[in-house]
Amino acid sequence: MNIKDELCAAFCGTLTVNKIPAGYAVGTDYAGLGGDQIGFYIEAQPGSTSFRIADNALSIPALEALGADIEKNATRREVFLSLLEEYGVEFDEDTGELHTAIISELQVPSAAMQFLAFMLRVQDLAFMSVERAESTFKEDATLRKNKDDKRES
Repeated sequence: MNIKDELCAAFCGTLTVNKIPAGYAVGTDYAGLGGDQIGFYIEAQPGSTSFRIADNALSIPALEALGADIEKNATRREVFLSLLEEYGVEFDEDTGELHTAIISELQVPSAAMQFLAFMLRVQDLAFMSVERAESTFKEDATLRKNKDDKRES
């Protein structure tokens, strides 16, 4: 067994790349919050050999539909802005689109991997809800109390 080949097959085996008029539509095997596959577009820039990677402009509205508002929640907004900076992604507040800067054809593969990693991390913002934080705090407090009670016995 060649581990490298097996890993490549696992990571790329379900990857789909379809030529579209604007460039390429890429699908992955990673499930998004709504259960759909996480995908993105590699958009060719007219008259050049440059590209831009973008989502379908539905990622942030999907988060907000789940109650993860990044405008009204300062902590969530701060995490979102940090992710944008860390991964070099821009957010167009008018269109709701997440996208990279214009990149060369040679940069597309690594930029696509980075963009996918970013898209996976953005989903974590849905887990930063008040209800989840309260539930986690209660569970931690109960576990701590039980642990302390056992020590006293």
